[in-house]
Amino acid sequence: MKLTTTGILTKIAAFLVVSARAVNGQCPDVPAIVQSLSLGGTYCYLQSVDPRRADLFATVLAKAFEIDPTYGFILHCLEDLLGSFEIGTPRAVCNDGKTELAMFSKVVSTIIPLNSDAWGVNNGTVETDVAWGVPMCKSALCNTEVFNQVLTETWSDFFDLVDADWRNFGFKAIATYAPTAECVYDQIDIPVNNPELYCSGDNAPVCNNIRLAEITLGDDAPFEVAICDDNNCLASLGASDVVGYYANGARGRDPFCIVIEGENDNFMARFQETSAKISDKAFNLSNYCSAAAASKRTGRCEPPTDAPVTLQPVIPPTDAPVTL
Repeated sequence: MKLTTTGILTKIAAFLVVSARAVNGQCPDVPAIVQSLSLGGTYCYLQSVDPRRADLFATVLAKAFEIDPTYGFILHCLEDLLGSFEIGTPRAVCNDGKTELAMFSKVVSTIIPLNSDAWGVNNGTVETDVAWGVPMCKSALCNTEVFNQVLTETWSDFFDLVDADWRNFGFKAIATYAPTAECVYDQIDIPVNNPELYCSGDNAPVCNNIRLAEITLGDDAPFEVAICDDNNCLASLGASDVVGYYANGARGRDPFCIVIEGENDNFMARFQETSAKISDKAFNLSNYCSAAAASKRTGRCEPPTDAPVTLQPVIPPTDAPVTL
């Protein structure tokens, strides 16, 4: 069985619209935290639709209050977080001075075998990075440290609604990072998926700090891909390997495979470990755009024949339609 992140948008999309349809009566066993916030109607409606949603709603409220007893998260973060699941597109237009974020959680498992070629191993533990896949408009009043901690503590509860096998295979979040969407999509995702982007002359995007990422696919020798590090983008990623995440085919295709229509155009994420390391080398346009350098970044269409095809997360395309 494969692990997925597809479906989180629509499976939790009812959260903020429920208030208009909340039941007037009471339902049994309304948690104390829900009662204290006068959200019993919303909870009971969710209970009538899907008890798992009601449980998640109560869990997020309880964990948020436990981490921030001043109600700061509930007052300044919760509505925007839950509202992000209703947007239904990869990007959001943020108003009122809010900043568009893209959330990632680093998750680990002690169950999956350490010799699995499809997973990274760090300090004797299988780990990977998982995108939440929803755009969030965050207010400056929402404390970043508290926000990341709440998402880390409730990651399993959110993703139970997507694929329970994340929990069954022993995955749990150890950290969450919320860089800006501009950093993730414009400065990393787009260049990784278009490795020759900065070789396009006048059509190349403007970047004041082009960096080289060393991409490693399985046991192959690493090769370089140019990305952008304006506004301290890379520092904001924390310990998450966002560059490696997109190098693995998060857009729904292998960015380092020359696609021939009708032949290998359906090849998507690799069934092998993919990682990235930021190089200390200075970017040189002529060297990077040479034929020799470009040849190292393309033509890598064939996954290993003995690669495992189970226990590998299927990363949905960022612009894919999401269905229940």
